[in-house]
Amino acid sequence: MISIIKREWMRLSKQPKVMVTTFLMPCILIFLVMGVFLSGVLERKPQNIAVVTDSAKIKEFLKENELYRDILVYEQINEDLETMYDKGNVAVILEIETEAREVRLKYDSTKISSSDVMITAQEFVGELALFLQSEELYEEFVNNQLTILENDVSSVIEREGAQFKFYISIFIAVLIFMVGQPLASFAIDSYVGERERGTYDSIRLSGIEIFQFILGKTIFTVSVGLISGVLQVAAILSGIQYFMGSLGVEHYIDNALMMTITIVLTSSVSLAMLVAVLIYLSTYFEKVRDAATYATIGTLVFTLLSQVSNVANHTVLEYLPLLNMNRLILRNAHGSPSILPLLTSVILGGVIIAILTQMSVYRLKSKEM
Repeated sequence: MISIIKREWMRLSKQPKVMVTTFLMPCILIFLVMGVFLSGVLERKPQNIAVVTDSAKIKEFLKENELYRDILVYEQINEDLETMYDKGNVAVILEIETEAREVRLKYDSTKISSSDVMITAQEFVGELALFLQSEELYEEFVNNQLTILENDVSSVIEREGAQFKFYISIFIAVLIFMVGQPLASFAIDSYVGERERGTYDSIRLSGIEIFQFILGKTIFTVSVGLISGVLQVAAILSGIQYFMGSLGVEHYIDNALMMTITIVLTSSVSLAMLVAVLIYLSTYFEKVRDAATYATIGTLVFTLLSQVSNVANHTVLEYLPLLNMNRLILRNAHGSPSILPLLTSVILGGVIIAILTQMSVYRLKSKEM
């Protein structure tokens, strides 16, 4: 087994083009994807709150309160304001009567790209209510202002969270595919490649058992995938640093050790499952060219399955290897313990890998008979 692993690494080191496409190119691509992802998701066009009122008291409040100096103030709704609203430059329009006995809201939640605007509007209404109460200008509005925008803020936050979750799922899928595609090439080459090059028989004649051959190929391929994954995670962190500036990781990862263990174990088990499937499929082909197509299809299926837990909310997914990767990692990123699902996933994954490996051994033995 060890001789197979050493042999594969020596063969890989003699192929600089393969090294570049396996380790370097994915990092460059993921860095560029980070730029597109962050600019598309996190950079939002400016939006404002517009207040339409002729109340001198309200104008004075806006002028003196630094938090709300960016709020646009109008005597009345005009064509310019309507145009800005239609273009999405103004998210919320509040029409406030002179004596502040009524507030009319105008907004379209589908145009609001960030819940921050809605929350700011809610806070403004609350602060304004307290100010006008102290001025003894009204009574009706102060009794109702606590519920203004409350439901709408929740709906925008929920919609925004769903969109962000979807974007994250796409980004993780791209990352998995970039790691998995080179991995699939190595895995699918395990048997058919050796057979096509005429080296399989010499390997067997050297005294290496079929199980050792498959296990060595599996360990080598998974190690390549883990190294590629580490490099791409480094590219992601560099992308965050470059496109967003420094982030306080300590605010997001409460349990770094458990987080690391979760990533290493889930990634290793999931990658080993992919490799075991592709090695088994490799025994059915005679030409590497034919097998490569199925390797790509297998990697795509692997990528899609890995995102099931991002789009489906069911606790059973936490106990399934591969499908629980994102769920476990995100839970541990927030400091939530998930030892039982993690261990269950590792055990189930190990059983699946053992079964697939044994199937490959039986398959090769039958071909040698």
